[in-house]
Amino acid sequence: MIADRIGGGATVDFEMGNWLNIPVFTGLAYSHPLSESAKAYGTVQAGLDITRAPYRKVSVNGALVEDTDFKLMPAFGYSLGIGLELMDRFDISVRYLDFGSLQYEGTRRLNPAYFTTVPRLEMDIPGDERPVSTMLLMVGYRL
Repeated sequence: MIADRIGGGATVDFEMGNWLNIPVFTGLAYSHPLSESAKAYGTVQAGLDITRAPYRKVSVNGALVEDTDFKLMPAFGYSLGIGLELMDRFDISVRYLDFGSLQYEGTRRLNPAYFTTVPRLEMDIPGDERPVSTMLLMVGYRL
């Protein structure tokens, strides 16, 4: 949108941060021996997730045009997992984490030289809704 609005010949740079999710979960685990050296297990967990959407910066010919930051937000989440433990040392598991549809809050600042018709150049983002879930494949070794 910004590149189309400015036209040809402009250098548009986009910079984005990373998603942040820190789950603090508790739950239950059940394991079942398959042999003397292997056991299968399953987990069910739920709890608090501390999350933040990535920041976003847009520059045109070196001038900052948009700067959007999001706050840390608490959310509820859950996790389901299955795994295999071998020889009491190796662990292979798959986990699904679901945090629901989160409402991210933050602040967006726009450059008045590029957004001449926008009445407010600094605005709060009251709730940018994003569904967040992930699948984790974990391989580990216990010391």
